[in-house]
Amino acid sequence: MLIVLVVDECAFRTVGSDTVRHVVFSIGEAAVLLLAAWKPAAGSWLIVVCGQAGGLLPFGASLVLLFACLLGVAVLGFRAVAQGCLATVICVCEYIMVNSTGGKPLVLVNVALYAMTVFVCALAGALLCRSLRDLTAAQRQAVSRKRERLALTLHNETCNDVVYIIRRIDEIRGDSQSMDDHDMAELRSVLENVLRQTRSVVSIMANDADDDTAGGRNGVVADRAVRGRERQLRSIATKYEERLRRLGFEGETIIDIQDGGVMTDDDYALISAMLSELFSDIVKHADAEGGYFVTIGLTSARFSLSACDKPSGKDSVAVPTRMGLQRYADQVESRGGTIGIRSSQDRWIADIDLPL
Repeated sequence: MLIVLVVDECAFRTVGSDTVRHVVFSIGEAAVLLLAAWKPAAGSWLIVVCGQAGGLLPFGASLVLLFACLLGVAVLGFRAVAQGCLATVICVCEYIMVNSTGGKPLVLVNVALYAMTVFVCALAGALLCRSLRDLTAAQRQAVSRKRERLALTLHNETCNDVVYIIRRIDEIRGDSQSMDDHDMAELRSVLENVLRQTRSVVSIMANDADDDTAGGRNGVVADRAVRGRERQLRSIATKYEERLRRLGFEGETIIDIQDGGVMTDDDYALISAMLSELFSDIVKHADAEGGYFVTIGLTSARFSLSACDKPSGKDSVAVPTRMGLQRYADQVESRGGTIGIRSSQDRWIADIDLPL
């Protein structure tokens, strides 16, 4: 804008004393524009107050000053609606004063059009401010929800691993067994995974990490570059089956995984999380001698997961929470799926159906 001002002012041809005044006025215009770039609020008010000064001079002023005046009104409207309205009133009063000098009649239509133009600029600034404020609030809310969701997921997975370690140690102590090197290596691996998950939570809270940075999720990193997610889902089931076997559970898992080629990143994250949580619920709440039965089905269009076991009866009655498998109900239902969990004294049943 400053370059256009210099070029435009140099195109004016003035003679005599007008030349000196024109140079001084041009320097003043440039100084005001520079001030507006450095201090937008103060510069905008100065432009608005002096915007019609060129109309009182015999050689006129550059149209850049009029554009700068409208831009200044928009900036003030962006800062506050009241400032934009006040700037509009000042501009209209200046316009009336300048155009009524010399006994010239005022054209009300021109005054109305000018007032409307200035007010639209102030309104545009106010609307832009509101849009940016709403966008910022929405982004902060989305980041907050993402952090809460990831932290909750990692927290649950950490609890799942810790519960397995506790039950494994209790089993070894209950059977009066000594912990061999294989058991030590297994528990060490689980504890290392817990450490990675804890670090991930800290990273998410501190750096607003993306979903994919949550290392160790369900024991499998959801890397977009890694293919064969059907194999990864099998590995999750195999890992928990091995844990259940070591804890003395008797049961069976039927896996019918076919082509999951249309599975998106979000689908995989949700499916793997529910699969991990389902087996963890069996570890935490089922009776090892009562047996369990799990079926996993995956096609190109649908994922299904069912489980049945006998509750251990050791869980104390507590206020129901959404920290377990039930907390995925909203996500499943929002995708057109269903999730049902039924529990009695002798049987716990879970059925999940998710279209892909």
